[in-house]
Amino acid sequence: MAKLGIYYCPQLFLPLQPVSSNPMFQNHIQQAKLKIVADGTQNAIALAKKHKVTILWGTDAFFGDQRFANFTQEFAYRDEFVEPIEQLQQITGNNGEVLALSGLKNPYPLGPLGKIEPGAYADIILVNGDPTKDIRLLLDAEKNINLIMKDDKIFKNTL
Repeated sequence: MAKLGIYYCPQLFLPLQPVSSNPMFQNHIQQAKLKIVADGTQNAIALAKKHKVTILWGTDAFFGDQRFANFTQEFAYRDEFVEPIEQLQQITGNNGEVLALSGLKNPYPLGPLGKIEPGAYADIILVNGDPTKDIRLLLDAEKNINLIMKDDKIFKNTL
């Protein structure tokens, strides 16, 4: 994958979540299957890192009453395998590279994505703390994100 420039988006939410609170995994057969997937997922992450495969950050966990909480839980699952700075690189630079590959569907065609440089698109968040040291700060956006700016518009400002 690394040699061919293929991107890997593991989406750890489903295979690494605790089974006790998920009604999909309540019988022993389902739990045994999930354990196989979880072990394989952990091995896949280790191999991707070892072979320098470009890892993306993403999840399709937008469901239930706690949609945003489900989404942000991905930070916690990845925290076991990658450093906080790596997660930030995945969610910004790596994901920006892939979005830029979408050709005519790219909603940001006039500048680079996932970079801080003149002419680049810049969505900015201001975090109360240092997410390069503790990515779990992003689990509680209400408490820990003071500013959200996208496309030159401020969506949240508690400064």
